[in-house]
Amino acid sequence: MTPVQGDSEQDRLDALATLQILNSERLPEYDDLVETLATIFDAPMAFISIVGKDDLWFKAKIGIDVDGTPRKGTFCDQAILSRELMVVPNALEDPRFRDTSLVAGPPYTRFYAGLPLCLDGTHILGTLCVVDTKPRQPSQTQLRQLQRMGSIVLGLMKSHRAQSETQSALRATEEQQRLAMRKSDLLEEITAVSGVGGWEVDIDTDTVTWTEKTCEIHEVDDDFVPTVDMALSFYAPDCRRQISYAVFCLKKKGVAWDLELPFVTARGREIWVRTAGRPIIEDGRTTRLIGAFQDITERKQSEQAVLHSEAVHRTTLESLSEGILLVNRAGQIQSFNPAAAALLGYTVGEMKGQKLQDLDLDIECEEDGHVSGCNPLQQAAVNPDKVCNVVANVTRRGTDQSVWLRLNAKSIGDDNAYGLDGVVLSLTDVTATKRQLIALQAIFDNLPGGLVYYDPDRRLAVCNKDFQRLLQLPQEFIDRKAPLLEVATYLAKRGDYGPGDPDKLLEERFRYFNDPKPHIYERVSPDGTHLEVRGIPLPSGGLITSFFDISERKRAENILRYSEAVQRTTLESLSEGILLLTHTGEIQSANPAAIDLLGVTGRELVGLNVTDIDFGLRCDLEGKGPCHAPLELAARDPGSLRDVIARLSPTNGHPRKWLRLSAMPIDDDQEFDLDGVVVSLTDITETKQQADTLQSIFDNFPGGIVHYDETLRLASSNQQFRDLLEYSDELIEDRPYLYDFFLFNARRGDYGPGDPEALALERYRKYDLKKSQVFERRAANGTYIETRSTPLPSGGLIHNFYDITDRKNLEEQLAANERLARHRSQELEAILANMRQGVSVFDARGRLSLWNRQYIEIFNKPEGDVYEGVSLIELIQAEKDRGEFEGDVQEHVMDLMIRLSAGEVVRSKFKHPNGRIVSAVHAPLPAGGWIGTHEDVTSRELAAEKIQFAAHHDTLTGLANRTLFNAKLDEALNAASANGIAGDLMLLDLDKFKPVNDSFGHDVGDELLKTVAQRLRECVRSSDLVARLGGDEFGIILTGTGSGNASTAEIADRIVRKIGAPFAVQDHIISVGVSVGISPITGTELDPRPVIKRADMALYEVKHNGRNGFKFFEEEDVARFARA
Repeated sequence: MTPVQGDSEQDRLDALATLQILNSERLPEYDDLVETLATIFDAPMAFISIVGKDDLWFKAKIGIDVDGTPRKGTFCDQAILSRELMVVPNALEDPRFRDTSLVAGPPYTRFYAGLPLCLDGTHILGTLCVVDTKPRQPSQTQLRQLQRMGSIVLGLMKSHRAQSETQSALRATEEQQRLAMRKSDLLEEITAVSGVGGWEVDIDTDTVTWTEKTCEIHEVDDDFVPTVDMALSFYAPDCRRQISYAVFCLKKKGVAWDLELPFVTARGREIWVRTAGRPIIEDGRTTRLIGAFQDITERKQSEQAVLHSEAVHRTTLESLSEGILLVNRAGQIQSFNPAAAALLGYTVGEMKGQKLQDLDLDIECEEDGHVSGCNPLQQAAVNPDKVCNVVANVTRRGTDQSVWLRLNAKSIGDDNAYGLDGVVLSLTDVTATKRQLIALQAIFDNLPGGLVYYDPDRRLAVCNKDFQRLLQLPQEFIDRKAPLLEVATYLAKRGDYGPGDPDKLLEERFRYFNDPKPHIYERVSPDGTHLEVRGIPLPSGGLITSFFDISERKRAENILRYSEAVQRTTLESLSEGILLLTHTGEIQSANPAAIDLLGVTGRELVGLNVTDIDFGLRCDLEGKGPCHAPLELAARDPGSLRDVIARLSPTNGHPRKWLRLSAMPIDDDQEFDLDGVVVSLTDITETKQQADTLQSIFDNFPGGIVHYDETLRLASSNQQFRDLLEYSDELIEDRPYLYDFFLFNARRGDYGPGDPEALALERYRKYDLKKSQVFERRAANGTYIETRSTPLPSGGLIHNFYDITDRKNLEEQLAANERLARHRSQELEAILANMRQGVSVFDARGRLSLWNRQYIEIFNKPEGDVYEGVSLIELIQAEKDRGEFEGDVQEHVMDLMIRLSAGEVVRSKFKHPNGRIVSAVHAPLPAGGWIGTHEDVTSRELAAEKIQFAAHHDTLTGLANRTLFNAKLDEALNAASANGIAGDLMLLDLDKFKPVNDSFGHDVGDELLKTVAQRLRECVRSSDLVARLGGDEFGIILTGTGSGNASTAEIADRIVRKIGAPFAVQDHIISVGVSVGISPITGTELDPRPVIKRADMALYEVKHNGRNGFKFFEEEDVARFARA
């Protein structure tokens, strides 16, 4: 077989290269998906293949050791030739594959099912496959699951594509913002107000001149004589090369610069400065260099604080609201995202079916600083090459919504890799950037902020527009040049100077005006605007005052405080332990869970060093051997401690625990110059114990456990069940029924006051015996007990009991008290990123304010569903629209909010339509709102189901084992006795099976037994039970066959004929027979032993009379059996 070549194959490879998924980062979402697929098919191998030119690369795999394989001769090479699902039941029988190396040699592939993966409807990029070394015929359910899994893979690939496009858009936006920052002119008179200094270098004389403000920023005397080299030496060492190169380019190439750099003043003070320079060209050559110099330390500190806080919302920043339109050449809108509709002032419903030329929009384009009418949307459909970085103001007629958009169009016409004819039009909201550009241009033209000059007579002489705007002064004040006293009086009476007597407020304000020293203060305007006021009295008696709007800075400070409050509550609500360490090992923070896990409750850890405390932690590091101080290693080298399993042997005598440790540096890239490591500690003791010894779960279960049989009578229990619920040995020895326990609890007051029998009956009737349930209750002694009920397939229940008193007390404490903030926003980001649980934070109005990546992944939420400010009602309504939620959305949300407002911590567990089983905990926040943690517990729940299945089924054939057989036989006897439903018991023994094992080996014998089991299932009804009782012995319980033998005889005859037919096992043709003894189930007796005995005697008669047949029990058989 040869890979497809030619133009179509090249187009496919081009599409693959555009997606940039080949050899991309491996993600756990893909790995989980192929593992789930292998489980569905019960196959050893599954993978996602990306088909390149010559090779296959595995994006995700299970059961395969290599990362890729040559493409030639593979199943996937054939699978991508069609859009349909390719299934190869037996590769040895398929002429396409039987001679290939994968079939003739390792891994000896026999079965293959592969779904082609196509994103654009044209090009198949790879396949989602499941492989087995044995021939098989998959069920339709399995194939449908494979197709559903393929849809999930395509969704993940679309997310990958969207992320790549988002990153490109982000870089374009950042470039636009960078270009908006330019130098300002050198104006010496305003330096004290604006904080901007100036400098000049004469090229011919190499003379450097600084303004007074520049000297002030450098913290040198006014008579200081600078040089170029000395000026460069003030910059921090790690950026000195950058500024030196900028000076070189300015001198030699005339390239201007505008940089923000760290700086060290003459007094050793570390600050940030903004420095800008440009050339002065005279007679065709550069004669001078001039520039501006500004201390931006305060702004930088504020920006960094905001950055720290906003880093918590990284997911929001990564999900840009860029609009995308796909249109054909006629202008018909074929596809669009919600952001595109919103940016154009339309709803999603209004946009559907529209043409560009029919959109009710007013559009003005900006070109060379001028704005004029245009229609780039229509032009994009006709001539997309003309629409490149077009900036336009768009308004929907009849509305007041006006936005500035950057439009880019790209044809996907004749020469595209997808064979499509159309245009992709992107809409980027640059309103904020446009406003910044306008504001910056105003600064260049009119100086920064509001500016006013009062002459020596204290009359308003000159002001800019920002001054009038910020202070909202009447125009007539400006026109008649009002006196300072009149302006100040107007502002005082309006309330600009705060509450109080206007005359006293004026007197206080004029102390500033009359002081010959510069003054700086902040105030809030009546409209809520925060202003920073800087005033400089002039020697001539005049006054220059500037006004800066600092509302954003104040908002950033409020955001920071809110973020810290959310962080504090989040840490205290976590079930995982969290430690914040310095790289030297000092403990800066420890949440309550960490203190409890480490067994140091009541001890203050903050300020101590992990090197001085023996926590009793030990672990083994892969490739490095034992480690006796993992926390010290985490502080010193956090990268070496990721998902490490450690044993905790507390020195205070507390029980040994097993913990999963993970460390992550807070600022690995040193972007914010932060020193710290976040260490998460997860208690996995229970999981570790399960893995070590499954057999001892029952006896050593971490809590009480009890088994009720199908009659709901006590079958067995452990000691912790008795101790936790305070049951006496005498009570347990009597083997009471489930209702008897309810009655016992009610009589001793566990259910509160009232009639014990009524209380017990009420509890018992509420019990759903067919569903798994979780209850919490408070016992009469004050202990909180959590009860988990699991119904068994054969009838009966398993109950688990846990003492959750400590946890409940902790939850009540967390809901009632707010602890002091110990961490900053950057620490919270590292914590959320390092958690396995999804986290969502909603404010008091039920709107989302914070979340992490795991929250989106657990619920498989589509792009655009999750954003800041979206309400819980909107999120759940979206799930309902997708068929992922059943019930009344409003009622569900109101019930949750009512319970949270009452201080209740709300827990739930549910199965998501994507197959995940999710455990959710919602805890109220002190200031209103709540925090939710969501954990994928699918593996844990499926493991419990597998354990339950394994306990009642034969591991070789999958049939019921003797335990389940005995239980079902008891049920049939009871049903026959109570309801008169007669049945039959069959005991079967294979004839000539031992020679098969002796001649062909036990592996052939095992395969034969599995095929026999399948044929037996085909011979009986779905209501009948087939069991393997041991070796080549089987048992069948037939229900509802009645008092006659006709239907039972028909089934028995079918079994004898079916088993007597030859078997094809591993290239061998094998013949065996079966002997069947039948005993009726009449209900005259409840003891199963006589029924089994009679069937055994009938079986003996069959074997004695030549084998390979069946016989009903007759009374004469008793005598013959006795003689034998």
